[in-house]
Amino acid sequence: MMNPPNYPLDSNLESDQDFWNPSILASTNWLEAIDLDGFDTTIPAFPLQESPCFNILDDNRGARSSIQESPKEYRTPASDVGPSHSSQYGADGNDPIAQHGSYYVDGEPARHTRGTKRRKTLTTPQFQELGRRFDLTQPACSGARLERVSVIDDSEYCAFRDAYLKYCHGSSVIWPDFMTMDFPTKPFFDDLVGLFRANFNDSLPFIHISCFSKTSLSWIMLAAIASIGSQYLESNSKHVFNISMHEFNRRILSHLSEEVNFLPAAKRTEFAQATLLHSVGAAYSGDVRLSQRAISRADDLAMVFQTAMQESDLQNLGPSSLPQETDLDSKWHSWIRKEAAIRLAYSAWLVDCMRSYHFQQRTAMKFAEGSIPLPCHEKLWTAPTSAEWSAICADQDVSKSQEPALTEAMEELYIGKFIPTHRGEFARILMIHALFRRSWDIEAYFEQPVSQWEPNARRERSTGIFSGPPVWLPSVPTYIRWQNSSCDALDILHWQANAAIGKACGVEHPTVLHLHIARIILLVPYDSLVKLARRLAGVRSHGDRRSNAFDSADALYGPEGLSLRKWAIHHQYKARLAVIHAGVAFWHIRRHSTDAFYEAPAIALSALTLWAFGTFAKQTSAANRPANLNAAQTALASNASRSPRGDRPAARSSNTENSVCEIILLDRPTDDELVQHFIKNGGDMQAHISGIGDLYNPESPGLVLQQGCRLLKENAKYWGVAREWQHVLERLEEAQKNIGRKV
Repeated sequence: MMNPPNYPLDSNLESDQDFWNPSILASTNWLEAIDLDGFDTTIPAFPLQESPCFNILDDNRGARSSIQESPKEYRTPASDVGPSHSSQYGADGNDPIAQHGSYYVDGEPARHTRGTKRRKTLTTPQFQELGRRFDLTQPACSGARLERVSVIDDSEYCAFRDAYLKYCHGSSVIWPDFMTMDFPTKPFFDDLVGLFRANFNDSLPFIHISCFSKTSLSWIMLAAIASIGSQYLESNSKHVFNISMHEFNRRILSHLSEEVNFLPAAKRTEFAQATLLHSVGAAYSGDVRLSQRAISRADDLAMVFQTAMQESDLQNLGPSSLPQETDLDSKWHSWIRKEAAIRLAYSAWLVDCMRSYHFQQRTAMKFAEGSIPLPCHEKLWTAPTSAEWSAICADQDVSKSQEPALTEAMEELYIGKFIPTHRGEFARILMIHALFRRSWDIEAYFEQPVSQWEPNARRERSTGIFSGPPVWLPSVPTYIRWQNSSCDALDILHWQANAAIGKACGVEHPTVLHLHIARIILLVPYDSLVKLARRLAGVRSHGDRRSNAFDSADALYGPEGLSLRKWAIHHQYKARLAVIHAGVAFWHIRRHSTDAFYEAPAIALSALTLWAFGTFAKQTSAANRPANLNAAQTALASNASRSPRGDRPAARSSNTENSVCEIILLDRPTDDELVQHFIKNGGDMQAHISGIGDLYNPESPGLVLQQGCRLLKENAKYWGVAREWQHVLERLEEAQKNIGRKV
């Protein structure tokens, strides 16, 4: 979700014009050095606009979600308490929530932990290909349907149904028929649109709230939006249905692509929006054929970007550049159209970047494409009326300025070590991915052997210069300086994110997950990591035509294994920094998940990073470890690592100012001093993870994979790509015994 939360905890916070205004928490580390026990993180219920709801109920925990007419706020666990997620990772399996009160004043010895993610008990279908059996029969969903408002016009629904009969039954010799001619009802599609808005729209915020007003959706957009919305149905029979919806949408877009150049401008924009949604839905659906088709069509994203660029003059989009209509509503809608074009272009750019590290695919766009203004702040974008939009413009004085281009903002971040506090959350996520783009450009330059040659006037043999081993990037001083500069830029973004977390009383917004995963993408040879994991698991990588059968010894000492070994040993400081963020990514997913499409790959990359470090990193021998790390401290750390809440790491017995901890809990908030100590001296420490113990133990890499599978199993209830990653981790866990003996 991209909207900064509007927490009604305090009237002062409500009047705060700047969500990102730094506070004392901004100077603390992102790992929550300040003890939040003094904060009340309960988010009280607050009135929302009356709207249609499609309430899907779960027998164990009440309402799963409520589709509201107003923008969705952060889904806070305090308002939807179920069985504790942490109990699944505890040693005893007991639910600590049942024994605690909401506040200390309740008289219990401990209060509820805040940020506990709600639990879901929906059965996940097994990982499988759908084959050619498509069926659009309306699935039976648990729960009650409350009053709803139609967002689909009768004529558009009829056109949608006619398209289904045209492309999915009898009249086409290209595509196989669907199993039945049954077509879901119009109210059901209204519910799917509501699910899209409540669960997905903030992940890629390029569709404005006004598009969800009564009977305003075209059948082209309905197909794309309903396909995404079907991912969030809570039904055991939904799997075939949502794959069939993605296939139906693919056929629609395939047919329209033949005549898109002859469509009016508004229809071309709708086609681009629908194409982007289908690219995401199909790629992350879990169906192998749909996923491969979507991933291989990177040019579709470039088309979306170019269509958005052509929508209007994107180089001059400040509110002051809008036509001076006397009608405020007309001016507002003109601004919406132009801002939506910016967000559509950058959403395509972002998805293209994500695919590179989610599916190991080449990007279709470059860093330099970010030459258009950044998206505006979410307060402007989510304003529900023209009057509120105008008031926000006046308060923020945005009418006299506009956001810089992404390339300009990155210059400001790299060189000036500064980011304005009023920049929106979507813009910040784009800046994080711009760091990736810039780093990949630098990597591509230094990986070329000719980049290591100093031009001169002498005639030389190229074979003698370029026939050496591949360049190991951490050995290139200029590359390391760029890598360190990127880490500094992420710290700047993370400090401000930490300030926002403090204002929200510990509730983490989605940008935090992007910041954690950024350290993995920038500091870990993730391409080698994924390839090695898939080879050991016997699962073919995307685009890999080699055999699935590999000997584990050959793989471990092949190019990918050697790359990871050098990373864990010779680049150990950056490796330990990445491991810390991988562990805290587990923490974020457990408690602050938004069920976004990118969460499953984030879980998998975090688990694989921890697995690779535990497999290849070397720890100081027990004989050389600090003598004051006594048995009591070791037992305390072991218990804490298996505790649902997790106690603070034990300190040395010395009470001097120079005393430091020799134990770190990787998947728990940790103060900056301990983080820096682990980065520099981690080989002499115990690195504990909940339910696993010390990561350096021989059995820990396999246990890490088990924890990753647990998180992926929950994520698979909504996005099928999690089942594919779960399959990889399960197979890798099976091979772990042989791996441990050969490393």
